[in-house]
Amino acid sequence: LIHFQFLLPSSHPNRQKLTDAMKENGVTAEVMNTDPSGATILHSFQRTGCMAAFESFAQFENYADEILDLLEDFASPNTVSPKILEAMESGSESRLSTSINVSLSTNDVRSTPSDENIQVEPIHILCIAVKDNGDMEDSKLSKMLGDFCAKHREELKQRSIRRITFLALNRRQFPKLFTFRNCNNFEEDRIYRHLEPGMAFQLELNRMRTYDLEALPTANRKMYLYLGKAKVAKGQAVTDFRFFIRSIIRHSDLITKEASFEYLQNEGERVLL
Repeated sequence: LIHFQFLLPSSHPNRQKLTDAMKENGVTAEVMNTDPSGATILHSFQRTGCMAAFESFAQFENYADEILDLLEDFASPNTVSPKILEAMESGSESRLSTSINVSLSTNDVRSTPSDENIQVEPIHILCIAVKDNGDMEDSKLSKMLGDFCAKHREELKQRSIRRITFLALNRRQFPKLFTFRNCNNFEEDRIYRHLEPGMAFQLELNRMRTYDLEALPTANRKMYLYLGKAKVAKGQAVTDFRFFIRSIIRHSDLITKEASFEYLQNEGERVLL
């Protein structure tokens, strides 16, 4: 089992929202706002969690309680010292997006409000890998994993689990990923199936928020195809349908704008063709 901590990269949409609020409200590592239910939510761009691998899903179920206990024991406070934030901000962008261990001083850490009306935003992440024998379709795998999350939904919420991602591993194949989020009541986030959640924000799906998106299966695991249906008033027929293609192209040596554009153009064409 591996425990990790990290800060959201500055380009992450959630981080940008918090940064804007921080500038407006003059706070450091946490932001409060009120949700529709009237509760005050304490936000943070720190994340912590653990990764674990098992021979089978049944083996994971046997150890699930112990993993949740360990995550709770390892969890650090959900606020970060301003000094640490300043040090992290002065470092490279890559440091923000990799696993780090943050040492906290009790003198610097802001205390968590004890008001019962204040809820702390879930920040704990679970990544569970299990061996896949290849004898189950995606729909059956999703149902099996969804049944587990539904059974333990209240416990996952009480332990401030933000999301749980299952990786089904099969030899010489891309892993299958299924993500269940707290904000979706721990039902599968179908849009992000087979997509690494940590990289999902780079697809910029929020730019298509005026459409209801449906993820469509593709043979190319580097390409993500979505059917967009324009959002309309209830009872009104949808007439605007569009297909959107997204792909994440990685390269470690984009030195100049010219080299970057040429490489991305060539790789983009390669993915589409």
